[in-house]
Amino acid sequence: SAIAPANPMVPLMVMSLWTGNATMKNDTSRIPAQNFRFVQKAAMGACDADDGVRDGIIGNPPTCKFDPAMLQCKGDDAPECLTAPQVQALRAIYEGPRNPRTKEQIYPGLSVGAEAQMQALTMGQEPFPVATTFFRGPVFNDPTWNFRSFDYDRGVARAKAYGSDGLDVPATSLDKFGAGNPKLVLSHRWSDGLIPAQSTVNFYDALVKDVGARRARDNVRLFMVPGMTHCAGGVGPSAIDFLGTIDRWVETGQAPERLVAANPPNAAKRTRPLCPYPQVAKYTGTGSTDEEQNFRCEAP
Repeated sequence: SAIAPANPMVPLMVMSLWTGNATMKNDTSRIPAQNFRFVQKAAMGACDADDGVRDGIIGNPPTCKFDPAMLQCKGDDAPECLTAPQVQALRAIYEGPRNPRTKEQIYPGLSVGAEAQMQALTMGQEPFPVATTFFRGPVFNDPTWNFRSFDYDRGVARAKAYGSDGLDVPATSLDKFGAGNPKLVLSHRWSDGLIPAQSTVNFYDALVKDVGARRARDNVRLFMVPGMTHCAGGVGPSAIDFLGTIDRWVETGQAPERLVAANPPNAAKRTRPLCPYPQVAKYTGTGSTDEEQNFRCEAP
């Protein structure tokens, strides 16, 4: 079982750097913590009902049409609005790093709905310390290195040349996957504000393409978790028995086609189904929206 895998690692470090730089490149781009809260509230308002129920959870963020420009200040001194540079910064965070010359995406951005954790990568004087240490130390070996001068073309190439062979696991490298009939359960939380959830979706899609749909169907499942933040917490049910899922799959040979996520014991009782990607949970229209049996898995 691989939960919120930090892979490929070198491009992830570039993403962390990019996300911090989006709000730290100058004072006008900085986004206070309270602003992320009202941005998340606006995102919920725009996309919460896409799965058939308003419950404070965005079920499938990639289909969300939220644009932070809807929050841009209009000069009327609204208490909850963003300046134009702040809107630009948020768009960069959602989009993720791109090569300025080729326009190729280097790594996915953070999902709409992950705003509660975005401040972890955008507060302080420098981007996420793991990333700045990686570039200042191993990659450039320069204690005076400054994140504002990073070249998202040549600098990325240098970082990959230094670390990709040892740190990154491409989906196409699993050429022997399937030998011995292994089982792999992948999972990521859509509201993860540290590691973009779309990175795991991209890995899974590439793996299926490489090993073939039939072999993937027999050996791999990806379950995306709406509303859950990095590894724990968030507004969505987050207690999930991944270990038991793997055990049952190995013992019975029956691939998991639906998991159940529950709220932790100290929270209001709520369960939701987790569907094998690319399926998503949709409310049937009857019964309590806090009970997983009242949702069905279907194509998005």
